[in-house]
Amino acid sequence: FFQEGNATREVLVKKGLRELGMKSLHDVCEEIQCGIDGCRYVSSSIEEYERHYAHSHVNTCSICKANFRTCRLLGLHVQETHDSFFRAMAKRENMYECLVEGCGKKFKGELQRHWHLVNVHKYPRSLRFN
Repeated sequence: FFQEGNATREVLVKKGLRELGMKSLHDVCEEIQCGIDGCRYVSSSIEEYERHYAHSHVNTCSICKANFRTCRLLGLHVQETHDSFFRAMAKRENMYECLVEGCGKKFKGELQRHWHLVNVHKYPRSLRFN
């Protein structure tokens, strides 16, 4: 679904540029500023700006503004950090999911998950997971 939308957007942008007599988006402007309140990012290319936006603004927690690489990691963060029901359930059940997509293991707490990530998935011990 999203790939189809991205492809359609790309075709429409190229068509619009041709109608304006331009060859690429680089002809539109020399400097691109991020439009998100409080963000001071400036770029000279659309590609760099799109990378910045995807990394810094797409999977952002609406409560604490923390950024995550994937929607799944954002969801885990929201549950574990901001959800009182999760905290209540975590007292009775293993609720802390492994961060590796497809692993599926759950743990009593963050420390047990950390050791699983280090020992099973070979993440560095020094890396912060929360």
